[in-house]
Amino acid sequence: RIWQYIALTRRLYLLDCPGIVPPTASDFKNDAAKVLKGVVRAERVEGCSWYIDEVLSRVKKQYLIQRYKLDADTEWEDGEGFLTILANKMGKLFKGGDPDLDTTARIVLYDWQRGRIPFFTMPPDENAAEETKTAADAQVPAADEFDAAASAKQDGEENSEAAAAAAGAAGKEAA
Repeated sequence: RIWQYIALTRRLYLLDCPGIVPPTASDFKNDAAKVLKGVVRAERVEGCSWYIDEVLSRVKKQYLIQRYKLDADTEWEDGEGFLTILANKMGKLFKGGDPDLDTTARIVLYDWQRGRIPFFTMPPDENAAEETKTAADAQVPAADEFDAAASAKQDGEENSEAAAAAAGAAGKEAA
């Protein structure tokens, strides 16, 4: 990830940064969207463990087990439980054996932002897409639609009438 400065004028620069995502209507209502979309680097986030519940809600459990090589029968109830298991597995412990949840959460967020944790959303259902299309078609009245064939036919008739009138006028002048 490198920021690119492009000089537009002597005093005006365009900043190209690959982590910025243009907001949509529902984006950035909470900080989790900013962190998970990579707008804020995982290294600079304070309280990384706050965002792990959102990651867990988006990713299938089997992918996390596979990515972090956890036992197949591993169970957790929330983000803190997951981070505790993962910290023990990775050896991210404070003195005394307490798990370092913040460092472990930072690793998980870093993996999420780099695409190392598989994640996808299913495309809209075909029936839902057809219903949306039908609803959109119902809003457009048939009389307002543009009929290209009728327009071309009309133009052809007008052109032939004009050509016949011109030919008639030319015939009269020749006589």
